This record gives sequence, C-alpha cells and structure tokens, in this order.
Amino acid sequence: MCRRSTSLAQRVGCLVLACAMLSPPAATFAGTGSRASLPVNRVKNALRVNIDTTWVDGNGYRPVQVQLIPWPPGPAPADRTIRVEFTPQSWRGGYGWCGVTDFIEIPQGASSVEAVIAVPQREQWSSFNVEFYEDGEKLEDLEYRGAMSFMGNHGWSEASPTMLFIDGDAPPRALRQPRIAELRGAGAKSDSHKLPDPRALVEMHPAPDLTRFGYNPDESPTDLTILDSLATWSKIELLP
Repeated sequence: MCRRSTSLAQRVGCLVLACAMLSPPAATFAGTGSRASLPVNRVKNALRVNIDTTWVDGNGYRPVQVQLIPWPPGPAPADRTIRVEFTPQSWRGGYGWCGVTDFIEIPQGASSVEAVIAVPQREQWSSFNVEFYEDGEKLEDLEYRGAMSFMGNHGWSEASPTMLFIDGDAPPRALRQPRIAELRGAGAKSDSHKLPDPRALVEMHPAPDLTRFGYNPDESPTDLTILDSLATWSKIELLP
C-alpha cells in the first residue's frame, strides 16, 4: 500500500457526460458510499466530524467530504491543525492501492470547516478506515471504519464508462429516497413516466447487466422502475 498527501482541491475522477434533456424528471442518483458522524460516543477531543464518501465509481480521484466542528458548538478558541489519514479497502479484500494523508486547518473563531480530500480509486471500495491526529497525537474517539453501500456491479472496469445524465428539472439528491417512497405508496398511480430512461444506453456497455435488477426492455418504463434500476449501478448518476 502506498500513502500520498493531497491538496484540498485536486482532480476528481473522469465522468463521461451524457446530457439527457428529455421529459421532466423526478430525483435519482446512484453511486456508492456512506455518511458518518463522529465520535460515535462521547466527545473527548473538543471536535466532531462529519464524513461523506458518496460518489459514482470510476478510475480517478474520488472526493471525500470532511467537516470539522469545534465542540462544544461555537467559535474555535484557537487555531488547530488536524491531520486526516484515509485508507480505502477493496471489495476483493485487503487494503487497496493508496491511502491519503491531508491536513485541515481550523482557524481561531471558526464554528466549522469543510474540506474535500481527493482519494485515488481504481476499483470499488467495500469499506474505509479514517484516523485523525493533532500535534502528533491520535484522536482515538474519532477513529472509524465505515462500510460502503453495496452495488451489484462491483466487477466494473473502464470498459464500462461512468455516465452522468443531466436534466434541469431534477431535484437535489437528498429528495431521491422520499420520492421513491412516495411512488411506492401511490400504488397504481405510480405508473407515471416523466423521467428520462437511460437504461437501454447503459445496457449497451459491458458489466452492468441491469436485467438482473428487474430491467425489462419490453415493459413500459415508469419513474419507479427507472429509479430502482439506476440505484443498483454505481457508475450512473442523474442530477439537475
């Protein structure tokens, strides 16, 4: 395993951009990742941390979002420098390729600080380890091992491009799950079809095999079936 340092705003993995300016959509997003708030138990080092690893899969740099919050809430009484060590684990087992070390500054008076750590990725992650240090001392209460959400196409390669579909009417990602719940609760009324349906295009490329997740090209698409299908492939994203 190698370890490298990275600046705050480095390159992020390449996306193949497909503009789907079709009929008005609802919300959807795919990708892998998870979110965590630390520490899990009592705060011991006057610091809380939020981590967000959600992103589409692909070779390149994956942005990991980190928020540092001085605790108790309020302005930081003094400058602080926090070292972050982030190490992904491959779904094949063992720790994958590269870990990343970065430094995040909390200026005196700041109530929170956000940073993006660019982590090299060349295959799907199953989990990750993250550790935090200050003045050379490990902040034990903030050490964390997080799981990544499982996607069915963990054997992807660059033969299957990452595809981003954009529609100006798509609501933010945070509304995707409520929208799915709304459609499922609507029963027969959920047969509406306003979303662009990229699944036939996706099936032309190797690896995803969306038919395993319920895609039937002979059936009329609905918003619910499109949302469910897209959520099973880590290399598709639909955003506003």
